[in-house]
Amino acid sequence: MNNKDNDKNKDRDKDSKSPEVPPPPHHEDRVSETTHTVTIGGKRVGYTVRAGHLVIKEEEGKKQASFFSVAYVRNGVRDRQQRPVVFSFNGGPGSSSVWLHLGVLGPRRVQLGRLGEGVPAPGRLVDNEHSLLL
Repeated sequence: MNNKDNDKNKDRDKDSKSPEVPPPPHHEDRVSETTHTVTIGGKRVGYTVRAGHLVIKEEEGKKQASFFSVAYVRNGVRDRQQRPVVFSFNGGPGSSSVWLHLGVLGPRRVQLGRLGEGVPAPGRLVDNEHSLLL
């Protein structure tokens, strides 16, 4: 390959570069909501899951911080003020919050062995008989 070929390749590369990608749009709250049923203590319990990002903004409206949350809310409750509210914090580098949801607090949990040990793949979700939704 000679210098003329190199110059042609440089010109071709200049023309084939993709346009600059614009910055992402201003961050807004994003929430996903789904409804489900689970059996707890022999009773069918309907619940709604809300998962999403909450954006904290400065006075100027710029994003200052955001955090991800998951809420499990029992459906069909007459007086929500009589229901308990539980906040559970975990997660971050080296400390995933997955076990709070799929091991303890969520309405469904990972199926474990008879002595609480992990089971071979594939994993399976089962109703959490100790769920706080009851």
